[in-house]
Amino acid sequence: MTLLLQILWTLLAAMTVENLLLPGTLGFSRMLRAARKPEHRAWYAIFVGIFSAISLELSLLIPPQLFPAYANVLRPLCLALCAAAAYLTASFALRRLLPGFLRRHGSVLAPAAINTVVLALPYARQTLALDAIQGLAYAAGTALMFYLASLVLTPAYERCRSQSAPDCFRGLPAALLTIAVLSMAFLGFTG
Repeated sequence: MTLLLQILWTLLAAMTVENLLLPGTLGFSRMLRAARKPEHRAWYAIFVGIFSAISLELSLLIPPQLFPAYANVLRPLCLALCAAAAYLTASFALRRLLPGFLRRHGSVLAPAAINTVVLALPYARQTLALDAIQGLAYAAGTALMFYLASLVLTPAYERCRSQSAPDCFRGLPAALLTIAVLSMAFLGFTG
């Protein structure tokens, strides 16, 4: 149960960090737009799971010892490049094989790949000492938690647009504060 709460807390915290890093709150607003359409919500979570699995499995092939002198700089760069390569490969394959699917659901493909980088799953794999099978299970759990977070946060975002809130807090700022409070609550549950 503690691991489940840690995963959910990490997911909510990662969405907050993503919105601090990306201009125009690309990730959160795209996630919420996708969450309003149930077919996009599911595909978004599936893409997060697929990119997470690829990222976790590739992290097994790129150990920190590969770059002994510059591991702190080159390994994260290699892992981010692997996530970018996975995104480009998926985009190319979908464009060639399923262009209609890409037109309908392609808007969630790039944010799903970015979320894999933001969640830093290869470092979670290393910290938790997960093997290949456990990494796949962790990726599936990440996708499930992403789906559940979108279910929880979509109504919260709508409530944050209330006219009774001051203009400076209405909409996305209130939603980000809600995420921060939820993240602290989940962190409190884990001790």
